[in-house]
Amino acid sequence: MKKALLLFVAFLLPVLIYLFLKSFGKNEFDVPVLFADSVSAPASCSDIQYKTPYQVSDSIVRTFQWDSTSAFTVIVFGSYSKEEQHERSIQVARLMTEFKDEALGIVQISGENMERVYGEEKIVVRHVMMRDSSVSRMRNCVFFLNNTQDAVVLDKERRIRGQYTLTKREDADRLIMEELNILFKRY
Repeated sequence: MKKALLLFVAFLLPVLIYLFLKSFGKNEFDVPVLFADSVSAPASCSDIQYKTPYQVSDSIVRTFQWDSTSAFTVIVFGSYSKEEQHERSIQVARLMTEFKDEALGIVQISGENMERVYGEEKIVVRHVMMRDSSVSRMRNCVFFLNNTQDAVVLDKERRIRGQYTLTKREDADRLIMEELNILFKRY
């Protein structure tokens, strides 16, 4: 009898916990705004004054013809490596497939000597070419990307919502499957 009672409790307890959490719990996640409280810029950007909460300035977003009607914009920085360009184009294709019905903008920013990455794909991507020094300064001083990161998400208010490495599958999955899905469902 004692074994039967323990077995019954062992099966009943997880069911009760599940029902309790289903009834009273919320399964919501949040994608925070980055640099809302403080900005820690690299030393090479000491000539720039940053205000908090941080927003990308109008003059910067005008350089890549930012579409303010898009709920979110993914800004992708190119590189000289053919392998990285190929992997990045695969991830951008995934973005376009996953969010084809959403108000998502994609901007590819590359240096003056880089090839156009998405020329063969049937993907609507705004492509902006800049001097190499301008691209580097924008990556470091405006979007605060480290050497491995190559993408950033901006919301309608020009706030940074995430920084990613699209050449790493796990990071691209985090961008697509987790954070952009959450952002589009929430906003």
